[in-house]
Amino acid sequence: MCTMQGLIVLTVQARVPSLKPPACDAATPCNEVSGGKAAMLFAGLYLVALGVGGVKGSLPSHGAEQFDDNTPSGRRQRSTFFNYFVFCLSCGALIAVTFVVWVDDNKGWEWGFGISTIAIFVSIPVFLAGSTTYRSKIPSGSPLTTILKVIINNFSVILVSVFIFSQIYA
Repeated sequence: MCTMQGLIVLTVQARVPSLKPPACDAATPCNEVSGGKAAMLFAGLYLVALGVGGVKGSLPSHGAEQFDDNTPSGRRQRSTFFNYFVFCLSCGALIAVTFVVWVDDNKGWEWGFGISTIAIFVSIPVFLAGSTTYRSKIPSGSPLTTILKVIINNFSVILVSVFIFSQIYA
């Protein structure tokens, strides 16, 4: 939801002339966006970053837990899921850096942000439509315990790595 909210903010700012800085030309230097306009711009960018970070971190694990890794069929299906997942990410990146950038340059930023906003808006009901069939693991234990285990594990890996490199390069 953060991604969609951020894209809506950016689309509105790109569309409404009073929210944009004055246009630049060759004779005068460009003015920086400031004040409320800057706050709106950065709020939109941070919301997009927060939303994308949440999706990029949780979607692969959500997809992986849909398959039973105790069976050869489940392992094969999970492998296929990740192949399609990475393929779709790559296609999305290709569209973003070609088509959407072309739209930004030739039609305007509001159209580029609008396309992205509509794509996210359409993806939410599509994702929710399958929610009745998703397999979900019920969390057990404290989330703080899990976080501490990860931190301790990473710290121990760093210590072991430092020790190994100090022995190799000593």
